Amino acid sequence: MSDRLKQLRLALKSRSLDGVIVSRLPHIRYISGFSGSAGVLVVTQKNATVVTDFRYMDQVAAELKTGFTSLIHTRNPYEEIITAGLLTPGMNVGFQDSAVSVAGYDSMRKMLRKVKLEKSGDMVAALVKVKSDEEVKSIRKAANIAAKVYAEVLKIAKPGVRENELAMEIGYLGRKFGSE
Repeated sequence: MSDRLKQLRLALKSRSLDGVIVSRLPHIRYISGFSGSAGVLVVTQKNATVVTDFRYMDQVAAELKTGFTSLIHTRNPYEEIITAGLLTPGMNVGFQDSAVSVAGYDSMRKMLRKVKLEKSGDMVAALVKVKSDEEVKSIRKAANIAAKVYAEVLKIAKPGVRENELAMEIGYLGRKFGSE
């Protein structure tokens, strides 16, 4: 189990929550490793599951860290969460209130009507702020790649060069120098 998952579970315990629904995509990636553009992460003391749709079936299987499972939904993800028993009636579950629209909350509330939803505020964001030695190393590597790309792009950025040409070159150079 990852340190990030352990830390999140400790945060749940300290707030007397049975689980949390993480919906901010960068936080899902930070905790689970999944980098798709659609999904939610449900974490309880027993389970850590990324819920996404069929488009990400292969990607989620390849990217998830140890200790995480995936659930592919075919309808409303919150309906699948209940059907799969990830959250059960009476649980106190946090949600990222700053990342959920009113319509999103209404959908969540409708499907999870027997679950007590509580705003989790910055609980997950607080975990993301503290960087490990490995993360600091990755940040340094990314900054060095960006500096190399910038130096190369300055050589070709001149009046008359189209923005999309620069964007393609930036993407190419980033990959050439080791970016994801």
